[in-house]
Amino acid sequence: MDKDIEERSHALEAQARSAQTNGLATNYISAILDSKSLTNAIQKITAMSTVAGANKAMIEQQEQDQKNVQAKLKDNMDKYAEVTRLQQELSSQADELATQEAQLKVAQLNYQATITSEEGKKQELLAQKAEAEQAAQEALQARKQQRKNLP
Repeated sequence: MDKDIEERSHALEAQARSAQTNGLATNYISAILDSKSLTNAIQKITAMSTVAGANKAMIEQQEQDQKNVQAKLKDNMDKYAEVTRLQQELSSQADELATQEAQLKVAQLNYQATITSEEGKKQELLAQKAEAEQAAQEALQARKQQRKNLP
């Protein structure tokens, strides 16, 4: 459609230049004066009127196509904004899920630590809990950094 608009623009510009250079009113008068008969004058004026009508139709089509292009552009921009919003929402949900998973792991290890009676096993679980808490904190920091890098 953009190609059609561009081609019509060039054609309309050329016709406008021609009309300004040759003088449209002068052309009608010349057509009448140069005619060999009344029939010939009517034929020339009819032909000129047909060309003018075609030009008007071309201009109307040009305006309609330009409106359509603008409408499609706006629609695409709206869709892009919606996709961007959804991406941000998904990213936020992924961050929340990662945080919840890390918290669940910490809670599981904490529960295991409370029910373990052996001190060595308990210490091992507490170390795992500390590692899980550290991993959860690092995951949260990484998600925050990713979110900052999104457009």
